[in-house]
Amino acid sequence: MKKFFIALVFSILSSAQIFAAGFDSGENFEAVILRGTVYMTCEENGRRDFGYVNCVDEALEPYNHVKFESRELVDADKVELTATWEDGTVREKSSSFDRETGKSTDHFNLWLSSLFQRPLLDHGKNVITFRLLKDDALVKSGNFDVIVHTGQERKCSAIGRYWSNNLSDCRFPSQHYCGRYFREENYCRGN
Repeated sequence: MKKFFIALVFSILSSAQIFAAGFDSGENFEAVILRGTVYMTCEENGRRDFGYVNCVDEALEPYNHVKFESRELVDADKVELTATWEDGTVREKSSSFDRETGKSTDHFNLWLSSLFQRPLLDHGKNVITFRLLKDDALVKSGNFDVIVHTGQERKCSAIGRYWSNNLSDCRFPSQHYCGRYFREENYCRGN
C-alpha cells in the first residue's frame, strides 16, 4: 500500500511538471531605480541655449520586454496572458504564438508605462494565467508566478551630453533624452 501511495504521488507530481510555461528570461525580476544627469545644448535660428535634467527611471532586470514560452510542444497560434497583481489589479495582453519555437512572436511589455503602454507586472507577486489557443479554441491553460523584487538604486557616473536644433529641448528637457542616456550608459551598470 505504501509503494502504491508513493507511486501515485510521484505520478501526480510528474504530470503536473510535464507542462511548464513561463517567460523566456525566467520568473524572477528586479526593479532598479536609475539616476543620472543630462546636459543639453540647443541651437535654433542662430540662437543658443543650455539646459540640464536630473534623470530618474526604473528598469526591470534582466529585461523590460520578454517572450512567453511553452516548454512543451503545443499546436497553438495565439497566447493570452492575464496578470493579477497583489492589489487585485488585472492586466491582459496577447500575442500570436509560434508553435515551432514554442514562443510568442511578440515581446510582452512587463514594466514600461507610457501613454500608449501599460505594464504587465507590478512589484511583488504577480500571478500569470496563460491560455494557448488554436483558431480561437483553447488548447492548453495554466498559471505561473512572477516575482518582482526591489533592487538597489544605481547612479550613472558619466554625464550625458546632447545637442538639439530645438530650443525648447533646453527649456523643457524631454524624458526622451533620459531614456537614450540610460540605454547608452548600459543602464548605469558601468563598463
